[in-house]
Amino acid sequence: MQKFSLRHFGRFACFAFPAMAVVVRLVFGLSRLQDIPTDPDHYIQLGNSLITGQGFVYDGRPTAYRPPLYPIVISPLIAIFGEGRTFHATLVVLQAILGGATTWLAMRTASHVSDLLSDQKSDSQESRLKWSSAWWITGLLTAFDPVLVSQSPLVMTETLAAFLLTGAIHAIMHDRLRSAGLWFGAAALCRPSLLACMILTAFVRWIPTDRSPLKHRFADSFRIAFICGILLLPWVLRNMARFGEPVLTTTHGGYTLALANNAVYYEDVVFGPPGAVWTGPRQQAWMDSIGTDTVGLPEPEADRRMKAKAFDFIRNHPREFAIACIHKQLRFWAIAPSSQVFGSRVRTICAIWTVPFWFFALLALRLRSSWTWPTLAILAVVTSLAMVHLVYWTDIRMRAPIVPTLAILAGIGAEPAIRGIKR
Repeated sequence: MQKFSLRHFGRFACFAFPAMAVVVRLVFGLSRLQDIPTDPDHYIQLGNSLITGQGFVYDGRPTAYRPPLYPIVISPLIAIFGEGRTFHATLVVLQAILGGATTWLAMRTASHVSDLLSDQKSDSQESRLKWSSAWWITGLLTAFDPVLVSQSPLVMTETLAAFLLTGAIHAIMHDRLRSAGLWFGAAALCRPSLLACMILTAFVRWIPTDRSPLKHRFADSFRIAFICGILLLPWVLRNMARFGEPVLTTTHGGYTLALANNAVYYEDVVFGPPGAVWTGPRQQAWMDSIGTDTVGLPEPEADRRMKAKAFDFIRNHPREFAIACIHKQLRFWAIAPSSQVFGSRVRTICAIWTVPFWFFALLALRLRSSWTWPTLAILAVVTSLAMVHLVYWTDIRMRAPIVPTLAILAGIGAEPAIRGIKR
């Protein structure tokens, strides 16, 4: 009778958590349609340029300033519903469904990882899904995480990026490395910082953490990187045709680097009051100044100039840069958003949610099996994105793509503790 109950509970919860993820995103998003920014990163405008057959064009000029996948995804919605409230409502529905799919992938991955770590394998479907505490904790954390839920109604890439990155981890856990390369490639075309996740994942496969020979580990690494590269190739060739030089991801990186490494930002935020958010006339003055520096330049040249400016500042301010790196990591891993943006109630709820989340994720690091392939890929994905935001602009939403991956870690870490309580 107990086995029957657990089996049916597992089947129910496998769909209940994704369904709850969809519902909470729908309720949150549809209740806030009035507050949703129309298009902060100009993705709707890029989608319109695709619909009209112009390609990726902004203000009449070819652009690679933003990644291509998100405008491609939303362009059918724009074509059907226009750009008004109906479009936004439909986008909320689409991204709520993506949130549910992400939750399902994360749960399946956690279940499989739990099997791998416990060495309990069977050909039966019930054993493969193994309804342990790892999967439902993962489902709970992914479905209701405040960062993921808050990003779900916005015309931004975080929701799609989280789905794609979770798909890559799911594929790796099931030893489908070509599929993982496709997922990683799509993730990089959605959010360029996620290319670092693929690179570090492919690299750590070389580490002899299992009994696989070097030749086999190299082949695995090559499959991931090669397939990812194949998916990126059309975008690179398009950029070469438009700009006369290859652009692997976007021409936005220089701006993002300079945004987080300049004298005004350091003074206002890094060495400013606790919880400071960079905004207001000083930020606008800085943005106006960089616009003057790059006006009329081709996008790749403007990107290089911004990178050079940022690196020059870093070289001349090594001590301040080191402090800024620590500051950016604290923002990236913050348990609550800034007090200058959100009230105490929201911040308290986020902290109560995030502290045990981080605690259980850290518990997973104590397991020796977490440091072997394929579970090592989870750590590589988390580490790589955190490393990117040591240097580049960051805030709490920048961690959104890895939240489901962190939820998998937390599920793994919580399982031994919960098993001990049950005893």
